[in-house]
Amino acid sequence: GQDCSVEYRVVLTDGRIRWIRELLVALQRQENGAVALSRGVIQDITEQKNIEMELREAKQNLEVLVQERTRELASTVSQLEEEVEERKKGFV
Repeated sequence: GQDCSVEYRVVLTDGRIRWIRELLVALQRQENGAVALSRGVIQDITEQKNIEMELREAKQNLEVLVQERTRELASTVSQLEEEVEERKKGFV
């Protein structure tokens, strides 16, 4: 058979969102290639999707913090280099 996996979002009547994964295996096909018999399972993957979203957001926040810290460190290095040059002038 041929495996098929589809994920889709379902909005419930109360407005809640659920994520569903449908896994199918074609067991038999007709002469024209259409699936005649399949076996499958449907899973609620809402928790997994929510965790993936939280991880993406955390990664984005971390990247912003790293960029900010890198700018701060570059500025500090520049200030220290200027200070070193000024001190060298005082020893000449």
